[in-house]
Amino acid sequence: MSLVVLTKEQFYEQGEKLFGKNRRDWVFCCEWCKFEQSFNSIKKQLNEKGFIKSMRYGIITEKNLDELQPKPDQECLSENCNYVSYGLIGSGLEVDDNRYLMLKGMTKLNKCDAS
Repeated sequence: MSLVVLTKEQFYEQGEKLFGKNRRDWVFCCEWCKFEQSFNSIKKQLNEKGFIKSMRYGIITEKNLDELQPKPDQECLSENCNYVSYGLIGSGLEVDDNRYLMLKGMTKLNKCDAS
C-alpha cells in the first residue's frame, strides 16, 4: 500500500463529512482485521460490560482507562489484533507526521466500507 499524505485540515474535513464534528463519534477501521471502533464505542462497551478484552492491553476497565490511554484512532483495540498504525508498518495514511487508522468510509484508501 502506498502512503497517502493529507493535511490535518483535509483529514478533519473528511472526518466531519463522514461522522460530524464530534471526533469521539469518528469510526476508525483497522487495516489488518477490519475491526471498527470510535472513542464513544469504547466508552459504550465499558458502560455495558464493565470491561474490554484487548489483545494489545489485556483487560481495559474504567479504572485503568486513564492510565492506559488507548488511542482508537491509532491502534486496534480488538481482542484478536494488536495493530498499531504509528508503528514500523504504517496504516497508509499520514497526517502531519502522525499516523492514523483509516476512517471508516475512506474506501479509496482502504477496504473498509462506508455502510
